Amino acid sequence: MNPHVRKQDRIVAQAFWSRPAYGSILARFRDDLDHELESDLTKLGVYLHLRDQGVEHRWASMTACRRGAMMTRSDRAFNQHYRQNMENMAGTFQDQVFEQARAAGISTQGKYYVSGLGRYDDPGAWVSTTDDVLTVCRERNYTATGGVAYGGHDTGPPDPIPLADDLIQESIQEELARDPALAERYRKAPQKIRPELRERVIAKYGQPKEINPLA
Repeated sequence: MNPHVRKQDRIVAQAFWSRPAYGSILARFRDDLDHELESDLTKLGVYLHLRDQGVEHRWASMTACRRGAMMTRSDRAFNQHYRQNMENMAGTFQDQVFEQARAAGISTQGKYYVSGLGRYDDPGAWVSTTDDVLTVCRERNYTATGGVAYGGHDTGPPDPIPLADDLIQESIQEELARDPALAERYRKAPQKIRPELRERVIAKYGQPKEINPLA
């Protein structure tokens, strides 16, 4: 990687990790993290900074890890590149990756995992050829560059990010900490102010996540 680019990434990451609210941001996007992001604080910091700015997962991940959805020129090069990626995974982590895929009913025989296309339990992220990648990009409106060239079309602003109830409560506490006047109103009349606070954090951070009691 270009040393200048890496330095800029470190600056962005350090600024992110110095933010008091980094914990709540990490919690919001924890389920989207893969091994590469979790094992590098610079990449993780850049990724979370971008997600907090409204960048969707795929582009934030590719930017943070400095990789595209596809960086090959042929099926042979594709297979070689991603076979090496799989072989370079630590043994226990590789076992976990394949176990997640099998649990999701995915046949990984002759296939390779491409993180820019989805998570380990996503059938679309396990592909064999560049044509498979192109098919996923078309179906999901992804934009790819490199060995596969496909331009997704603009679908407008993304849907609000779902928030679990515990994150709503955490965000409420952050709002109170930032606004002493609001905190005083809340202290005097919590039942009256709580709905207002809930609406504020939902409008700011996203809609409540639906919870399936049977899940």
